Amino acid sequence: MAEGSQHERVVLAGVPHEPLVYGWDCALRGLHLLLQHRGETISLAALSVLSGDAFNLCFATGPDTYPELLIPTDPLANAAAALGYPHEWLITSSARRGHLTGVEPDPARRRDLTLAVLQRIQAQIDVGRPVLVGGASRLGCGNWSLVIGYDRGNSELCHNALDGEPAGTWAGIRGLTVPLNDRDGLAGYWNGRPRGTVVPGFAGGWLVNPAFVLGDLRGRPDAGQTARAVLQRAVALHQADPVLFFGGLHYFGAGAYQQWEAAAPTMSDPGDLMLDELVRGRAAAADFCEQATGWLPGAAAALSHAAAAYRREVQIAQAAFADFIPFRWDNPMRDAWGTLTERGVAARTMAMLLAQEQDAVAAIQRALR
Repeated sequence: MAEGSQHERVVLAGVPHEPLVYGWDCALRGLHLLLQHRGETISLAALSVLSGDAFNLCFATGPDTYPELLIPTDPLANAAAALGYPHEWLITSSARRGHLTGVEPDPARRRDLTLAVLQRIQAQIDVGRPVLVGGASRLGCGNWSLVIGYDRGNSELCHNALDGEPAGTWAGIRGLTVPLNDRDGLAGYWNGRPRGTVVPGFAGGWLVNPAFVLGDLRGRPDAGQTARAVLQRAVALHQADPVLFFGGLHYFGAGAYQQWEAAAPTMSDPGDLMLDELVRGRAAAADFCEQATGWLPGAAAALSHAAAAYRREVQIAQAAFADFIPFRWDNPMRDAWGTLTERGVAARTMAMLLAQEQDAVAAIQRALR
C-alpha cells in the first residue's frame, strides 16, 4: 500500500522494475509489470497472444510513418479482459487518424484537465495500484513508465520503469513542471503515444494525458471462449484495412506482407523493428494454437496445422534475417544493409512468409467453423 513521507510524497513499494525501452511492445511490457505486481506469472509471449500482438504485422509506406505505433485493435484492453481484469484508459483529448482533436485552447483549462487525470492516478496509487503512463516524464512522448508515486503539490511523479533510469526515479511532470514542445498548443498537458484503437477513429499515435488503469481481478473468463476470441482476432488482424497516418498508408495483415514484398527492392533497411514483432509473435502464436487444441478439441487438427505454419514462418524469417533477430537499436548491421542481393532476398522472403501466414489463417478459419 501507499505510504506518505516527510516531503508530502506518496510512493508504492515492491513494484517490479524493468526499463521500458521504446518499441512496438513497450506498453505491453508495462502491462506485464502491472500483472506481475498482482501476482500473475503469465509470460510476455503469452500476453502478446491475448493482446493480439502475436498475430499483428504493420508495414507503412511514405516518408513519415510509424508502423510500431499502429494496430487495428486495443492490445492492452484485450489482454486485461482475457485475464479477467477491469481496465480503463484515461485520455483527455480525442483523435482522428492519429491527429489530436478537441484540444482545449486555454492553457489554464488544459492544466485543470491534466490535474483531474493526475487525481485519478493518485487515487489508484492510494489503494496500492501502480498506473501505466505514457509521455509524462522528461524523456518525452514516446516513453512509457509505471507511475508508483506522486507528490501532493502535483509537481513530480515517481516512475519505476523509465528507460535508462533506476527504479523509483522522481521526475517533473511534462507540460506542468517540465516544458514540452508547444508547437501544437499543448502546454498544461503531457502527450503520449498509445498504440491501438484506444479511442474511436484511432489506431495509434499521439493523445493527451494517456494512462492505463488496471482494476482488481474479477475471475478468469472461460478458457474455450477466450481461445475463440483470440483466434477470431487473428483472422480480423489478417484481413484489416489500411489506415492513413501522418506520411503514408499503414497496412496490416496480408496487405502488410504484400506491401513489404513490393517495397523491399528499394528499402534502405530490413524493417527489423517489425521483424522483431513477427518472429516473436508468430512463435507465441504457434505455441498458443497447440495449447488451444486442449480447449477446442473438435478443432485440434486445424489448430495443429496453424501452429506448424506459424513455426515455418518463424524459421524462414530467422534464416533470411539472422543478422537482425533479435532486434537491437544499435545493431551495426543496419548501417550495412541495402545491397541489391539483400533486397532481392528480402522480397522473396516476404512472399514465402505471406504464404505461411495465409496457410495458418486458413487453418484458424477452419478451426472456428
